[in-house]
Amino acid sequence: MVHGSAHDEGRGRYGAIGQPPLTGRESAVAELVAEGMTNQQIASHLGLSKSTVAGHLDRVRDKLGVRSRTQIAVRVAERPGGPESDD
Repeated sequence: MVHGSAHDEGRGRYGAIGQPPLTGRESAVAELVAEGMTNQQIASHLGLSKSTVAGHLDRVRDKLGVRSRTQIAVRVAERPGGPESDD
């Protein structure tokens, strides 16, 4: 687990207006998508099944109001404290 990022369990982020924020796990999955990982790579990295990752991504897309992995990556990059910052 990477500390000080969305990988930290329980630190939800990125919620679209009117949507609940992402859970810690959803945030971690979204950040790994932004890093270019496949569902299988994310599953291996987090110790989850590929279908569990797919379920998390469905909820991430719903909460962010996006349709694609690319759009998820853009939202992760645009958020305050995104991967380019040192928060």
